[in-house]
Amino acid sequence: MILISLNIKGQNGIPKMELKQNGFVGVELDSTKNFIVIEIPNKKKSDLYKSTLIYLNGIYNNPQKVLSTIENEAIVINGLTNLIKDKDELYDYRLFYNINIQFKDGKLKFQPTVTELIEIFSSINRESRIYIANTDSPKDIEINCIWMESKKSKEYFLFKDNIKIKLDNWVNDYMTNLLNGIEKNDW
Repeated sequence: MILISLNIKGQNGIPKMELKQNGFVGVELDSTKNFIVIEIPNKKKSDLYKSTLIYLNGIYNNPQKVLSTIENEAIVINGLTNLIKDKDELYDYRLFYNINIQFKDGKLKFQPTVTELIEIFSSINRESRIYIANTDSPKDIEINCIWMESKKSKEYFLFKDNIKIKLDNWVNDYMTNLLNGIEKNDW
């Protein structure tokens, strides 16, 4: 357990992810990849899988509805959180997500995806879908998005930075809690 703790914290902290127009990507790594690989040396694939499954079963009210598994290979989480709020608390966000975790000896692959994001205007209980990029929408013109493609340069610019920051914090907190949970389940 000490080796795992030292390795995770010894890598300048846990790897971070951020939301780009193509989804969550690693901050320090190749930003075209929608996953990160976390090194956890001296831990067998089957032990990583079991520790992760024990942790995940403990955090979900109904894990059999949320988790899909391939024994000792992968865990897929199809979840929902209502914990994302804007700074003024005028809006709540319902985030539907998918996280694919795959295992090898000494490492795990963490691949989160936003499957749907709903913005709820609290005072009038109005809901609207928020797209990661305006190009994800079936509409020709979409302003309910986090990233907007420029018509002139075809490059993306950040359109709703407050939501992006909240989603960045959520995914990084999830990953940190997961890794801490794996460590605690190592007996």
